[in-house]
Amino acid sequence: WRGRTMLHIRLSALFALPMKRVVRGSKLQCLIIALVIVVLLPLSLHLQSQPSQSSHQSTRANPKLTHHHLDPIDTGKELYRALRVLCVFPSRPNSSHGNEDNWSSKCSGSQALEARNFLEVVQMVYSEHMFQFDWFLISDSDQLSLDLDELRQSLLSVNTNVIRAVFTVGQGKPESQVFVLGRLSIKKIVEVRDSSQCTRTGDNMLDFRNCIVAAGSVLSKLPSESNMIDAEAATEKEVSSEILPLHKGLRILCFVLTYKGAFQSQAIFVKQTWAKRCAKTIYISNEDDADFPAVGMGADDPDDTGHKQLWRKTRGAAELVYREHLLQYDWFLKADDDTYVIIENLQKFLLNKNTDTDTEYYGRAFFTKWGNFNSGGAGYVFGRLALKRLYEVSLNRKPSSNCPVPAHRYPEDLLMGKCMKQAGIQVSTNSVDRNGLELFHSLSLISENSEFLLGMKYQMPTLEWYVEYSPRKLRNGFQCCSPDSISYHYVHHEQMLLLEYIFYHISKIQND
Repeated sequence: WRGRTMLHIRLSALFALPMKRVVRGSKLQCLIIALVIVVLLPLSLHLQSQPSQSSHQSTRANPKLTHHHLDPIDTGKELYRALRVLCVFPSRPNSSHGNEDNWSSKCSGSQALEARNFLEVVQMVYSEHMFQFDWFLISDSDQLSLDLDELRQSLLSVNTNVIRAVFTVGQGKPESQVFVLGRLSIKKIVEVRDSSQCTRTGDNMLDFRNCIVAAGSVLSKLPSESNMIDAEAATEKEVSSEILPLHKGLRILCFVLTYKGAFQSQAIFVKQTWAKRCAKTIYISNEDDADFPAVGMGADDPDDTGHKQLWRKTRGAAELVYREHLLQYDWFLKADDDTYVIIENLQKFLLNKNTDTDTEYYGRAFFTKWGNFNSGGAGYVFGRLALKRLYEVSLNRKPSSNCPVPAHRYPEDLLMGKCMKQAGIQVSTNSVDRNGLELFHSLSLISENSEFLLGMKYQMPTLEWYVEYSPRKLRNGFQCCSPDSISYHYVHHEQMLLLEYIFYHISKIQND
């Protein structure tokens, strides 16, 4: 307070001297006038910069997202209140909005938009709010009679990420209906919105219904015991293998880079060991193979042993996973066919992270003069938001030096780091346990590298890069690796079987 007062007096004194030449009066009078100006002028400018009460209340004039914070619910019976519902109103001329006493005030968020049709609203929701909310309610009016609590209760039995049905709630007239869409419905409609399948007639409601049909969705009443079969018929089918009982709700999709010549010598052992614990595993090869099975990414050289085409395969795999599996799974793991992953430990590591908001990706970090990245051999994992941004901001744009074309032959993990950075996704520096020990390992414990990792050799010329680019001081001996370690690289097929036996088939010694 004293500092501000002295500053005002000094500034006033500076203004008072030239003011005396213009205003007839004593030095004291000029000083008082200058002091008033110095104090009141900034205050006036600050008040003018604040929005008026009327403009704040008018969501039509300023269509910003409004969040309504619901009181926390402790009882299990009312857990449905936790479902996040965004209510969007594509306004017709002269339609009424902003009534805080109506049902829209119970939405988790609400937004009124002027002169936008339903399809434009769906595109906006997909681009800006896809993972902030669970369900999306679109209506031409917020004056309908609707019980939001009852709506949430009905949606409890439905998975927003796999249901294609678009639910309708209305009062008999098509123009007064409310549409309730899940994430998958939003994504599918956006994909066909600009295609010839989505017939345009100029009628807002009819065009919206046409695109719903073109997206493979069906219009349905809210799920209940009587019509739940219809809703399930519109559910995206997903084939998943074993989900671990410990964290069965956490679905990890694993995509493994390999090549046709390594199917029987290496990749088959990934398939028989750790990969069966992923919710789904996709093998990315230099050519399609229906028997293994594997997805080919169109390598230039059919005889390529894999290394020259790693970036093509990784980029193609990320695009494939985005298009077909973005919503069905929670996390996405990239690994090589000589990577061994302990899926239980990965699930444990991801439990306290949010796939819909996380702007980092995890693995064995290296910080180099060319850029930061996570080791491809150790495997790296990213969430839904990261995958969405990676595709839409980097992979689906015009190639640049920050995210080059598929034929680029630099290390795939370095290029992935560049593309992730361009998409606003950073390399995490916290891929360690609570004691700061490494979880992801780009070296193997069962190879010549083990002598270095475990501290039997403190210097190995071939591993100088490992020391130089590590973001943390390396620890040797048993401190090299966390007891909750997630992955190891350079694990050949016989070593993979050995690790599987040690981790899953040897009983832990019990101390008396």
